[in-house]
Amino acid sequence: MKSRKVKIFNKLIDLAYIFGCLALYLFSVIIIGYSIYQIFSTIGNPDFKKSEILDDVGVIVFGIAVIDVAKYLLQEEIFKAEDNRGFKEMRKTITKVVSIVSTALFLKGLIMTMEASKKDWEMIRYPLMVVISPVFLLIGLGIYHFFSKKNEFD
Repeated sequence: MKSRKVKIFNKLIDLAYIFGCLALYLFSVIIIGYSIYQIFSTIGNPDFKKSEILDDVGVIVFGIAVIDVAKYLLQEEIFKAEDNRGFKEMRKTITKVVSIVSTALFLKGLIMTMEASKKDWEMIRYPLMVVISPVFLLIGLGIYHFFSKKNEFD
């Protein structure tokens, strides 16, 4: 039986998690909404650039990743699943978040590469690094899956 102080402390921690997750969710929804607004206002402009729209799409993708992280934190820390599915759920969430972030990085790197190729070829190496970095992120995810799959039932 837990003491009263420990129960109160755990409730305060739960409230902090709830507040943090709600803040993440709220900011993500605001950012996504603003990006959608930016897309429509950019399309309404007669001399819009496709790269501006792609930037906003990347921000929307990243906002969805943040919402997914907030959902995971709420599920694991507040609703604490009684069955033992936490590890599998964690792997699934990590895979989703890394995939979304990788997609956003690829998109941003692609935009930067197109812009650099029009302006200055000397600057192309920096956008190419942004394009290559998600490859290493996905390789790291594959290594994580390889080792976590081995130790899943230990």
